[in-house]
This record gives sequence, C-alpha cells and structure tokens, in this order.
Amino acid sequence: GKWQAGDILQASIGQSDSQFSPLQLAMYTASLANNGERMSAHIIKKLTSYDTSVTKYETPITVLSTVNADKSVFKGNCICIW
Repeated sequence: GKWQAGDILQASIGQSDSQFSPLQLAMYTASLANNGERMSAHIIKKLTSYDTSVTKYETPITVLSTVNADKSVFKGNCICIW
C-alpha cells in the first residue's frame, strides 16, 4: 500500500516491515568489520575511579560466533556500489 509519514518513522526504528532494531544493524556491521567475529553487545566498557587511576570493572570481550566464510571476504578488497 501507500506509505504514510508514520510508516517511515516506524521503519526507522525497526518496527515496521523490517523486523530488526538499530542495535541489531550495528552488531551486523560490527561483525563485518571484525573479520566475521560477532561480539557480545554491552553498554559499559570500563568503570574506573574518578581520577581514572584504578579500573573497578572492565567488560570482558566475548566472541559469540564466527561467520563461516573465507577470510578474504573481510579484507576490504570488494567493490562497493552506492
């Protein structure tokens, strides 16, 4: 059917015909940038003292899965068509 203004707003946050969120899109592109390794999403990377001299907590880097593809596809030697 014909799109209305509200349809565009819903699609922009992944709530319309596309069933993915902005975080899912970010994780997808990050997996491509990380040579096919999908990392866990987190909000806080590191918690330090006020003067940053002591690290109180640091989120561990966790690889959730790896794309089963030849590593040459992640080398940046592709032709991008815009």
